[in-house]
Amino acid sequence: MKAAYKMTQLVGNSLELLSDCTTVKLISNDEQLKNITDPTGLFLNSLLVPLQNTSLHSRLSIRFAHRAYQEFFMSLFIRGNSSDFHGAELSEIKRDAWSFFSLPEHQG
Repeated sequence: MKAAYKMTQLVGNSLELLSDCTTVKLISNDEQLKNITDPTGLFLNSLLVPLQNTSLHSRLSIRFAHRAYQEFFMSLFIRGNSSDFHGAELSEIKRDAWSFFSLPEHQG
């Protein structure tokens, strides 16, 4: 879920999804991931895939295997951290994905 959040930017009041981020951005501020020295395991055990670098000196960038995965995990992240997103427009996230995760808990 944190990867989906790392692939966003706030422009004005609108939360926009980015297509990718660097592994450094994802790993460096996460207690569970910061000791990873080789991101291969990250790709083998997640829905993240590496982007082909354009130069030898560029940092490794990653993206979700499909945008639907990014929207799904971003919706879950927002639901779990809703106070951080109060008032933000979520136009980039498909309304059906957001409304699904916004439903109240099932009462039975």
